[in-house]
Amino acid sequence: MATARVARRFLRITNRRFSSAEGYYDSQSGTFISTTKTLRIFEHSASAHAGSGALVVVAPADRSSGRVARVVTVEDVDVARAAGAVGVRYDCAVDDRGAALDVAAAAAAAGLSCDVGFADAAADVDHVSAELVVGELCDAGARALLFPVGDDDLDDDDDLRELFSVLGGVDVVGAPVRQRLGFSATATDVAALVELAESLEVTQFDASATGARRPATAALLAALGAPHGVDVDALLRDKD
Repeated sequence: MATARVARRFLRITNRRFSSAEGYYDSQSGTFISTTKTLRIFEHSASAHAGSGALVVVAPADRSSGRVARVVTVEDVDVARAAGAVGVRYDCAVDDRGAALDVAAAAAAAGLSCDVGFADAAADVDHVSAELVVGELCDAGARALLFPVGDDDLDDDDDLRELFSVLGGVDVVGAPVRQRLGFSATATDVAALVELAESLEVTQFDASATGARRPATAALLAALGAPHGVDVDALLRDKD
């Protein structure tokens, strides 16, 4: 279908805007690894569609076929795997280090990706605690680490910039921390959110199909440069 072709073309263009070929020195193997940062949008929804390209649907653990499953306990990881999930999402506070690591370890053992959303505002985060949990989660294989961004952070982004600068310097196994950081935003100014993301080289975002508690997927895609006049909902759902 035409909208599917537009979707694929748009995502390729947007990925060029938000992605870059780079690499990192892997201290474990002593080699330089080439990588590419790619746009990834986590849409929190129990909708039927599984997304296209950069869109990743986050669904309940028992309805997660082909999607990232939202888990609350370690036991949910097995439920998610049985339901056909390709990864898990765990939300917690920075101080919930032990529980987050348990989920990450269970996900790795199950062959699933693991994404973590933190509840702490940047101004409230103890940098030492954040460095510890982020480093350990990355070493455990965490794919995305998302921090909340509200309207206050857009008005004064010093705390967020300082936190991301500190975390970006943590030495981990595999892809560097700065490639895994993302925004779990409640900010209402989506254009300003995307502008801040570009300045921090953030390429991972939470979104919502309805715009409830998170930026609407359609609004976020529009701020990222969706083609004018295209029905974004149809663009995302028409995959034929």
